[in-house]
Amino acid sequence: MFSSASELATKLRAARYIIDPVTLDVVYLAARMRKPLLVEGPPGCGKTELVYPDIRSDWPAHGVMRELVLDNGPEFHSDSLEQVCLFNDIEMHYRRLERLSRAGSVMDGADTR
Repeated sequence: MFSSASELATKLRAARYIIDPVTLDVVYLAARMRKPLLVEGPPGCGKTELVYPDIRSDWPAHGVMRELVLDNGPEFHSDSLEQVCLFNDIEMHYRRLERLSRAGSVMDGADTR
């Protein structure tokens, strides 16, 4: 277990994981209270990196989850994952695909001569 949020921050930095102060507090408190934590975000934002074994902690899990919410990354569309979930009666739910933001659309059609 992490003795403090600053110890967790140090271990995350050593693992080259960038985390904002609010998320750091949430992760630390979930670990201290031994509560599950649902981490959501777009593909590539670091959800999986957060649980890599570079960060050692006594964070035991008990029982089997009932459902698994996944993003649409290709690594989550595999027969083996589906078989494991089916075998353990775990429902798989994929987040719906959202349209990408049209950042910069103000400039669409602008005269740039």
